[in-house]
Amino acid sequence: MESAKKKVLVVDDSEIVLDVVQSILEDAGYEVVCSANPFGSFLALTREQPDLVLLDLSMPGIEGDVLLQVIKESGLTHSAKIVIHSSRDEAALARIAAEIGADGYIQKSSDPDEFLAAIARWLH
Repeated sequence: MESAKKKVLVVDDSEIVLDVVQSILEDAGYEVVCSANPFGSFLALTREQPDLVLLDLSMPGIEGDVLLQVIKESGLTHSAKIVIHSSRDEAALARIAAEIGADGYIQKSSDPDEFLAAIARWLH
């Protein structure tokens, strides 16, 4: 791995998802910042300048697609890739990602190897 760790910001309202994803990514050598509050993701984007943002679609207060639009309009993404991370079916994720201008999507799964392979495709 490169000398500087790649940084991933995970935005999800589920503490369980945040804990699992953080553990998997940290074990693989990534630096991870988590935000359970979609509105807190703005501060995290500014402060942390992540390489990748994993964004859940279904969150209370603001849906991920709306949050992505606000983030893009704010110019806070720097060079970060923004990838939808959702349990919706793959066809729906592909359509939504294209519609809202996300860089792509990763379907939530129980297979850590599949998840890490998808992360690696976005970061390397």
